[in-house]
Amino acid sequence: SAIFGAITARVQTDIKSALAFASLTQVGIIVAEIGLGFRYLPLVHIIGHACLRTLQLLRAPSLLHDYHSIENAIGSHLPRRKSFWQRILNSSIRDWFYRFALERGFLDALMDEYIVRPFRMTFQWCDRMERRWVDFLSQDERFSGPEDLNGNGCSSDTDVFSLSDEAPVTDSDNVEEIIAGSAMTARSQEAN
Repeated sequence: SAIFGAITARVQTDIKSALAFASLTQVGIIVAEIGLGFRYLPLVHIIGHACLRTLQLLRAPSLLHDYHSIENAIGSHLPRRKSFWQRILNSSIRDWFYRFALERGFLDALMDEYIVRPFRMTFQWCDRMERRWVDFLSQDERFSGPEDLNGNGCSSDTDVFSLSDEAPVTDSDNVEEIIAGSAMTARSQEAN
């Protein structure tokens, strides 16, 4: 977490995001300190980090204003010196690290492929099994749904619902005629 936060903080375009990723770096270091068995060092680190980040978040807007005022007074951008990493790494490696940091370590794609996708597929399978089970339990002799037990579905143009021994009824038939026909069938069966 500390390395990921340090690399990603360097490519952020706004100061608030850079401070957020820098905080992630410090939290990673604090967790490592706790893991190494230190007791008081992480506590002091958390308190110091909280104070420092609060001051940085409060100072960030006025710092940017001051920076732009200095650039306007000079008439150009402030000169930049090469960093330590720019001096020791060639441009292709720096470009790869920049892309890696900009994509946040490709963690979104990895999580989508190896965590989210298997969960989604599992839940979709559970949903299909539940629907098949409910369809199986809710079957009635007078009604057969658009899918039978073998999973053979009807096409959308020919969705057929059959009521007892009558002719098949399609979606486009009049609902009142269906109700009247089934009521007459029920009365004739009671009379017999």
